[in-house]
Amino acid sequence: MKLRFVFFVAVFSLISCVSHTVDLAIDNPTDSEILVTVDSLHVAVPSSATIRVEMGKGMHKIRLLSGEETWFDFQDDFYFINPTLTSYIQVPQQYGSEYNLLLPMHRTVRYMDFELQGDYKVVDKLINRVTWDYWPRERLPQIVEVAEDEQSTTVYKLMQPSEFGAMVNTSINKD
Repeated sequence: MKLRFVFFVAVFSLISCVSHTVDLAIDNPTDSEILVTVDSLHVAVPSSATIRVEMGKGMHKIRLLSGEETWFDFQDDFYFINPTLTSYIQVPQQYGSEYNLLLPMHRTVRYMDFELQGDYKVVDKLINRVTWDYWPRERLPQIVEVAEDEQSTTVYKLMQPSEFGAMVNTSINKD
């Protein structure tokens, strides 16, 4: 009987750790406030800002100011909502004592008239699963802790077009 009780408590503890909510990060890279409706919640997103909304997992309706409506089954923990359908780019950044020159080069993407080979990803859909560590307009840190058994680590930053343009311009001016 005691073994069954312990098993029941362990299963209950495991189930209670599973998240039943999803976080949405609604981004606005424009110079004007935008309005997005999630189900019946009206969200005003200020210029150059990201607003986070928490809701239950499952089917939800996203409605843009233009009237466009999209239903989506949110099952992961974190999503990026791109109501302006801006083309962002996910960029890898390596830290450590020795850079890993063997980063995956399996992908070629075209972004802002540049052809990029490597672990880049263009993010331009309305609803996107979050796969990056740093957000648009968030600065990359100068130092990142690298695991003791590794020589380097890679983090990913999502950049809006103006950030990418500034990075490319800075790179060109250094050469």
